[in-house]
Amino acid sequence: MAGPTLPPKIRPNPPYRGSGAGRVAVHGLRAFTADDDEPEEPGRFFFAPQAALTTAGGRLLLMIIERLVADAGGTWCYADTDSCAVVSSEHGGPVACPTADGTNIIHALTYEEVRRLVQEPINRLNPYDRASCPTSSRPRR
Repeated sequence: MAGPTLPPKIRPNPPYRGSGAGRVAVHGLRAFTADDDEPEEPGRFFFAPQAALTTAGGRLLLMIIERLVADAGGTWCYADTDSCAVVSSEHGGPVACPTADGTNIIHALTYEEVRRLVQEPINRLNPYDRASCPTSSRPRR
């Protein structure tokens, strides 16, 4: 069974001078092969283990943040590669919001709870000189 056709590539770099059309193996949640008229070749600085470790480290940090928020009794509204938006307000408490369980109420942490229960534990993981980089997380209100 043939795999899906790969979408056109967006190439911000100079035009690719590849070997032309070919079959490529695609690996993810499922593996398949596909035709690609401009298959990429690993560049000089390509090192797959580093890419995997960097991605895994970012995901681990997000999972730690999500767990800290949940343990504090709060929730988050979205998370991305390098950020997590924690539902919070100056005084905390119930916030009207559609929910899957039909209660339509979520609990907002106070800004102080977010600082003490989420940011401080994450900042302890900061490997940099505190004089140059005093915090690895910044509150945004």
